Amino acid sequence: DQDGTFEYSDLEVVQYGLANADVKVQCYPNPVAEQLNIGFNASTVGEAIISLQDLQGRTISKTKVNAASGDNQAVINTSSLNKGVYMVSISLNGKVLGSQKVVK
Repeated sequence: DQDGTFEYSDLEVVQYGLANADVKVQCYPNPVAEQLNIGFNASTVGEAIISLQDLQGRTISKTKVNAASGDNQAVINTSSLNKGVYMVSISLNGKVLGSQKVVK
């Protein structure tokens, strides 16, 4: 300011990360061979979409799961995947809940 005065502005808290910190995503076995087991805990009921992407961001597969409140399980066939690193992400009711890196 040119007259030598100043004023403090209000602070805003910004959190980065998962849309829901209560969600836990587990992918096993990792490294994976024939099938990938995916476990996640959701705090609400809804349609979960499990996306498998390569590191170039290309979607390899999408699997829809009717998620219950609490623990959920899904299995993805990975026998046709090439060796490499992939990202598994889970969204529930349009919000990304979590992701995990998986090696084939």
